[in-house]
Amino acid sequence: MQEIFAAAIDDIYGDANMAEDVTYLPVSGQAVSVRAVVTSGQAARDLGDVEVVAAQRIVGVRKKDLSAKPRQGDTIARANGETLHALEDPELDDLGLEWRIRCGL
Repeated sequence: MQEIFAAAIDDIYGDANMAEDVTYLPVSGQAVSVRAVVTSGQAARDLGDVEVVAAQRIVGVRKKDLSAKPRQGDTIARANGETLHALEDPELDDLGLEWRIRCGL
């Protein structure tokens, strides 16, 4: 069953309308060019009696495209000039196929 989902993810990452080429720069190690799916969202955090809402990007990268586990502080450079920084250690999806990396703007 996992092979079906892996094939579907490969199709998404191969689609120029859904994924893009980025440079993944780990805190330690070599930069690598990978395909990524970048989406926008908001994160809400409670700070005492105040809720703060901040813009963020969620970057999806296939696990098979990165040789090392992504970490907080890693950088993603997009072709449009935007630079994103991982806010926390990324998490794998439920099937272990894709890293989800929460990034600040």
